Amino acid sequence: MPTGSPFRTFPPEKLSDVEFGIKSQFSLGDVQVRANLAAYRGIYENIQRTTFETIGNIALNVTRSAAKGRIQGLEFNGTIVPVRGLSLNGSYSYIDAEYTEVVDSSAAAILAGSPFPYTPKHKYSVGAAYETDLGNAGSFFLNANYAHQSSVSTAQTNASFYRFLPAYGQLNASIGLRDIGGRPIDISLFGTNLTDTARPVGVLDQYNAGPGFVGLTYTEPRMYGVRLGYRFGN
Repeated sequence: MPTGSPFRTFPPEKLSDVEFGIKSQFSLGDVQVRANLAAYRGIYENIQRTTFETIGNIALNVTRSAAKGRIQGLEFNGTIVPVRGLSLNGSYSYIDAEYTEVVDSSAAAILAGSPFPYTPKHKYSVGAAYETDLGNAGSFFLNANYAHQSSVSTAQTNASFYRFLPAYGQLNASIGLRDIGGRPIDISLFGTNLTDTARPVGVLDQYNAGPGFVGLTYTEPRMYGVRLGYRFGN
């Protein structure tokens, strides 16, 4: 950073937050249920954001204490055990996070009223897991999970070229044995991204810098594999 630059220091971020919720565990006949719900609201001050800027004839990544913001939302997660060995679970979160004010006039490129980057408004997951005892052979297990998130903004400034990443979801599953032969040995077959979803999940936006380019990072492709594990100690 050049000597005398106004960007050598910046104040700390501050988040004032209030949160309330409920945690519960109960039975509906023979069905066990656990459910948690929380709501929160926070006021964000001195939000630090790093932007690519040219100062004089020098190109710099500059961290500014650039804005104020608000973040609020809901979170839920729950589990149902309808029969022994089987559990069904789900979760959902809603996040409303946006810049409410640009406090540094030199950082006007940060968009007041726009959402925080890489903060999906909606996320949910559903899953199921089953496990049963096979005696001396160990225990058999099977599980699957699907997770989804809504689209996200990638723009931190008015100069951003690639502004949004699309929504996407992924399905993962595994099947295997635990405590094989009464020993602490586990083996499983797993698959990730079973639907082979290909979506961009990250962006390097240098479109307006130098020669200009945009680089995207994508979800990992569908993969299968085998895990073999040995547990030490108790």
